[in-house]
Amino acid sequence: MNRDSDFYRQKHYRAHWQPLWAILGLVLCSLLIIFSGWAAIYDLAAKSKNVPRADSIVDLIATYLGPFLFFTLLITYKLLYGTRIRSIDDMRNAWFVRDASEKEEEENGTAHTTARARKAAPRNRFYEFLSWV
Repeated sequence: MNRDSDFYRQKHYRAHWQPLWAILGLVLCSLLIIFSGWAAIYDLAAKSKNVPRADSIVDLIATYLGPFLFFTLLITYKLLYGTRIRSIDDMRNAWFVRDASEKEEEENGTAHTTARARKAAPRNRFYEFLSWV
């Protein structure tokens, strides 16, 4: 399916600058996770007198326990159930159900019903709001 075709533009939303925003979000969230425990690491390395060592260790464990548990559970699940990490080629066109072309809709006799369904006006403000959402 060509993303630049008029048929695709009418049926699907196309986000601008994708996948750049997804990659940027992944990088920034990863940096946030990595540097969120920086104060505890600094206190442990500098042997700060104002902060007890036990408190720094607790802060460090609390900060990095979440990502550690996530990856531990993920690897355990993958090993127990024998699932594999899918490649990008496996997921190609996995998000969109194949749309019928206009010609197929005309042949099946569904072109007029889908056009009528698209043009149906909402009955009141509540339905108008739901159609907007």
